[in-house]
Amino acid sequence: MIFGIDTLGGAKYPDVVRKIAGPDVAIGGFDNTFGPFLPVAEKALAKGSPVVRIQMLWSDSHQFGVSDIPKISKIARQYEQLARKHIGQRLELSPFCEHNLNDPDRYLDIVQGEAPSCYAVNTPWKGAFSTRYKNEIHGTKKPPKGEYNFSYDGLDCFNSDAQSFKDMHERAKVFFWWFSQCNGRMTSADNTPRPQRKAWPDVKLCQSALYMNDDRGPAKLPRNWLWKSHAEQKKPEGDPRANKPVLITPLKVDRFQLVNSSGKVVLTLPYYGSFVDGRHRYYSSKYGMELGPNLALRAKGKDWGVVNAGFRFGGFRD
Repeated sequence: MIFGIDTLGGAKYPDVVRKIAGPDVAIGGFDNTFGPFLPVAEKALAKGSPVVRIQMLWSDSHQFGVSDIPKISKIARQYEQLARKHIGQRLELSPFCEHNLNDPDRYLDIVQGEAPSCYAVNTPWKGAFSTRYKNEIHGTKKPPKGEYNFSYDGLDCFNSDAQSFKDMHERAKVFFWWFSQCNGRMTSADNTPRPQRKAWPDVKLCQSALYMNDDRGPAKLPRNWLWKSHAEQKKPEGDPRANKPVLITPLKVDRFQLVNSSGKVVLTLPYYGSFVDGRHRYYSSKYGMELGPNLALRAKGKDWGVVNAGFRFGGFRD
């Protein structure tokens, strides 16, 4: 399995994509939904990314058809020129992102014919799976038969049981992490129109997703406790608590300590205030990936649980 990030809006943050791309990182993107992605794809391949997957067309209605053939043909020819420069790496072309078509192979044949150095990929919504091309599924869909890609696209990986998703999709050829900022949204509830979005990810946020490539390790919390590896982002920029861990618990104390297996205090989480449901919050000043796995939550001289700071645990929204 190759892990990567579905930087769908990457045309808006090309330098970030370039910095995270590399021999162990697949990159995904929309061809032109957020601006031209072809230059970004070229930089990712130049950095050695083994797979770059392009979603060629998007429609909010998920409706595509014959009228789209000229567009996908033109786009495929453009990426064919890029693929010829990077033989040995996979440039995958999905003509429609989340379609409702009954006959996807008709369009996949066109893409493959126009771009023989690329690899056509089928990405259905309520549409049909292909029996001749690799399929790609998103969100909570179950693994299909045969070769496939998985992307969190539309489902924020930071709010999920990431370890269970990895276990479920152990057969996936490419496993794409996706989170709201990939598309410029602060959270999954952020309905800012695409042209006005500003909550694009930085390198650290992308790295915090790739941190979850590794096994989570032990995790245990009392009932009604929650470790959020990424606190919600409340504004596009300048939010010091955004995307850093927060502990939410019924227990009110001055602080919690994160203690590693050697007994060293890695970080202290001071009390911040009450949560909306009456529980209490303790925020980290560092990203979860900077703190690591197998950390005891210590307060009042007692260890209350164990977490991997880069993984959500104790309750999952998605």
